[in-house]
Amino acid sequence: MTISYGKKGYKTTIFLNTILFFSALSGFMFQKNTSALPGLINPAIAIIITTFIHNTLKELKFKTGRLNELAYYDYLTGLPNRQVILDTLQQMTSLKGTLHKDFTVIFADLDNFSNINDSLGHDAGDVLLQDISRRWKRHIKGENIVGRWGGDEFVFILKNITFDNFQIISILDKLQKELEKPFIYKSQKLYLTSSFGAATFPHDAQNGEDLLKYADIAMYKAKSNNKNSYVFFNSKMEAELLEQSALENNLKGALMNNEFYLVFQPILDCEEKNIRGFEVLTRWNSKELGEISPEIFIPLAEKNNLINDLGSWIITEALLKFKKFKESSRDKLILSINISLHQFMDPNFVPFLKNTFEELNVDSSDIELEITESVFVVSPDHVNKVLNKIKKMGISISLDDFGTGYSSLVSLQNLPIDILKLDREFIKNITEDNKINFIDEIISIAHKLGISIIAEGIETEYQINFLHNYNCDFVQGFYFSKPLIFEDALEYIEKYKKTGSLL
Repeated sequence: MTISYGKKGYKTTIFLNTILFFSALSGFMFQKNTSALPGLINPAIAIIITTFIHNTLKELKFKTGRLNELAYYDYLTGLPNRQVILDTLQQMTSLKGTLHKDFTVIFADLDNFSNINDSLGHDAGDVLLQDISRRWKRHIKGENIVGRWGGDEFVFILKNITFDNFQIISILDKLQKELEKPFIYKSQKLYLTSSFGAATFPHDAQNGEDLLKYADIAMYKAKSNNKNSYVFFNSKMEAELLEQSALENNLKGALMNNEFYLVFQPILDCEEKNIRGFEVLTRWNSKELGEISPEIFIPLAEKNNLINDLGSWIITEALLKFKKFKESSRDKLILSINISLHQFMDPNFVPFLKNTFEELNVDSSDIELEITESVFVVSPDHVNKVLNKIKKMGISISLDDFGTGYSSLVSLQNLPIDILKLDREFIKNITEDNKINFIDEIISIAHKLGISIIAEGIETEYQINFLHNYNCDFVQGFYFSKPLIFEDALEYIEKYKKTGSLL
């Protein structure tokens, strides 16, 4: 009865056997009737066995439910997992006739999330994923689904919503706004962004597998567009993906095949017009694809977790070349090296610097590390700690592309930097026709904070004179020299030694 009728059968069995037990017990105690003993024992055994069966079935049901939960829901966030997403898409795309309805799939990937795990540990990453899930879930109503695809990737299925409907834009805006609020982990404020890609059924694809693939392609397009944005799939993107796959395959062997090389762009003293030093830049000459722009291969190296190996090679090779510059020059020179966000957040980065400087016997006071404003977005407290460790080694810190991202003049006083690089977007607006410019205020405030200024992208004599009048410290750009291969950079130094001229 317990097995057949479940909880109701269990209660009935216990009730009936309890009556039989006490009836037999009454006969035995008051009438001293020993023939009542079997009637006493049998109900007791029945109660014990029934209770055992009931508890076993109850535990089995719990475990089955837990297994079902693990099979269909993400253990960390409680969101539907990959299997639920796939099953749902399969069901929705197989509907026929009047049951067929349009819907949108969104693929989301958190930008630079691996830096959180690398710098603060996976516990911090798990806490953030749970918080993000809670925030996003608030905006996914009714039959719509938000699920965790895996790692820091999420998938949204928005039913009866297509890309030409303002609702999808509204939802994406809300999802982005949720990430604008800081996340708190152990009293630290952390900031995250995400890239989104969207594909629609049946406009873009007629099955779940292709919808996910196209939404993923659109998401990576968003990442290539400076991240923190959303992109809707179009057919041109698939061709771009094939091209990108070819680039990725070639990139993986490029370092081993010695396809990378360094170039050096001179940095000049704005007052004296002498060589202050060089900024080292990386170039890739693929044996199969030819010259590939850094704007293409650096993001690809980051995406494919190759950037740390590439960055280590750049630093080591640049320092070796720089030692030869020092031997050739009669003056002190500075070498400026660009550091990627992924490389900077690697916990092994600072030890690597120390070991490399010691092994190569390089004076750390001759070196500047260039970072971009994006470094400060993920974990400002952690970044400042790393920067202070680097500065204790005697290395200077330069903030590149100032004015294009997150930093402001107000925030400069809280950043442990030595050099501020004005982006070329500022400089190109310095013309005789454009009388409105705020560069003089930027230079003045930076100097009051003890920060020197480098203006990059100088192309005209008017720009150099303008910057000189407002006490800009250093300049670089095609007006003086394009980036030079190592041998040409040595000749540049020799020419200056002989003639005292850089033009």
